[in-house]
Amino acid sequence: MQHHAAPSDIDLINAGLMLGIETCHRNVIDGVPIEQAVTEAARGRKHERSTTYRVETGITPPSWTLDGEVSVGANDRGGCNIHIVSGSGPDARKLAIST
Repeated sequence: MQHHAAPSDIDLINAGLMLGIETCHRNVIDGVPIEQAVTEAARGRKHERSTTYRVETGITPPSWTLDGEVSVGANDRGGCNIHIVSGSGPDARKLAIST
């Protein structure tokens, strides 16, 4: 049996993913600006603002790095993207979403 991520990594990815989902929900459904949505959804949890552009995320700067190396921010169509930086492979993505 192969282990792709330690349980603590999975917990961090899940925490970041849930924060990203809540942020995008508040942004897209409720119309709250992403910066405000991520700050409110974080409730004191780690979230760092980044102005670095990485083409693989589909996020236009600024973005916010959340727990588990999950990024959230606006895409160039005005939507909201969530990207798992540390687990860009399909196994890690499945793991994060299914646990």
